[in-house]
Amino acid sequence: MNNERRLEEERGFLYPKAPFDFQKSLSFLCSFNAMKNEQSIESGTMIKAFSVQGVPVVIELSSEGSVNCPIVSYVLYSDDELTESQAQEVLDRIDFFLSLSDDLTAFYDIGSKDSYFEPVLRNCYGYHQVKFMTPFENACWAILVQRNPMPAACQLKRKLYEGYGRTLTVKGTEHFTFPEPADLLGASTEALVETFGSKRAEYLQAVARAFAQTEAIFMKAGDYASVREWLLSIKGIGQWSVDFILIRGLGRMEQIPWQEKAAIEAASAVYHQPLSAKQVKEIADHFGEYQGYCSIIFGLTILYRSEQVYLYNLST
Repeated sequence: MNNERRLEEERGFLYPKAPFDFQKSLSFLCSFNAMKNEQSIESGTMIKAFSVQGVPVVIELSSEGSVNCPIVSYVLYSDDELTESQAQEVLDRIDFFLSLSDDLTAFYDIGSKDSYFEPVLRNCYGYHQVKFMTPFENACWAILVQRNPMPAACQLKRKLYEGYGRTLTVKGTEHFTFPEPADLLGASTEALVETFGSKRAEYLQAVARAFAQTEAIFMKAGDYASVREWLLSIKGIGQWSVDFILIRGLGRMEQIPWQEKAAIEAASAVYHQPLSAKQVKEIADHFGEYQGYCSIIFGLTILYRSEQVYLYNLST
C-alpha cells in the first residue's frame, strides 16, 4: 500500500536565451564536486530540491526544445499549493541557477574572431554558467572546503543537508534541501561544533548571520566594490572565497582575478603558450563585460583536459 502523501504539482515551461544546451548543464553538475550527487539526473531529466521562504520544493526539469530554440519544461512539487510569491521565487531561482536569461550573443561574436578561443568556444556552444542555487550555499561550501580534502568537504556538506535542511519525498525518493540562513542560526552551537569543529562552526554561523541580515538585491545588483567589501567582512571568508562567491554564487562577472595562478594556467592552455598576468588581463579586457564567461570557458578547458571528458562529451 502506498502511503506517500499526494503532493501539489505546478507545470509549465521556461524559455532560455539561445543558444542554451541543457545537456551541458547536466554534464557540468555530474562533474562539479561541490554539487555532484545533490540532484537526480537520468535520461536528460534533473530532479532537485531546495527551500523557498522556508518551504521545501522539488523541481523536475527536462529539455523540450533544441539548442538554438530552447524550451525547458518544469514540474514543481510541494506539500501545499505554493503562493504566487513562492512560485515566482522558485522560477526565479531556477533561472538564476542555470543562468537561463544570460544573453551570450555578443560574447560569441567576440570569441568567434579569436582564432585560439573560437575552437574552445565552439566546443562549449550553448553552455550557460551553472551556479550554486544560492550565494549562501556557495559561502558555506567555501568554508567547508578550506584546508579540507574534497571527499571530506563533500561529507560535511551532506551533513548540512541531512542535519539542517528540509525534506520532501517525490515518487518514492526523499530529497533534501540545503539549509537557509535561519536554519543554521536556529541550530545548537554545540551540535554544530560537534559535527563541523569549532572553527568551521563559528564561520558557518557568521556566514548565516551575514546573509540573513543582507538584502539579496544588494548582493546581486549592488556596487561591485561594496559587495566585495561586505563579503570580505564575514569571518572565515577570505580573498579566494570572495572571488568564488562573486562568480559562482552571485553571477557577478564584472571583474575576474586574472592574476591568480590557476587563471593564468588556464588561459595559457587555451592560447598554447605561456602567458603573463598582464597578457591574460589584456585578453580579458577584450571581452569586456563578458570576461567572466571567458574565464569560465578557460576553466572548463583546463579542468577537464586530463580526462578529456567534459568538453568532448558535451558536444555529443
